[in-house]
Amino acid sequence: MLNSKYIFISLKERNGEYEYTHRIVDKLLNSEKTTVKKFLEGLLKGFYGGKPEKERGGYSFFGGEIFVKVDLWRFISPKDFNILSQYL
Repeated sequence: MLNSKYIFISLKERNGEYEYTHRIVDKLLNSEKTTVKKFLEGLLKGFYGGKPEKERGGYSFFGGEIFVKVDLWRFISPKDFNILSQYL
């Protein structure tokens, strides 16, 4: 594992019969797993307005119409963060 505060995240969204992938890069306060877990949880809960319901490793919104989960995440180098943040 790279000891970095920079993170790359891929989210999967199911919205009705459509599916989307969202890619995000961000900077965290530190590289602790608890920090990552809290960050990802907050990201998912706030992805859409309304009240999220936890299910199957992600969150559903609007009575299950929309479902979002983390597909993958990994730490990245500052150099990779600088490059990716220009495009994502």
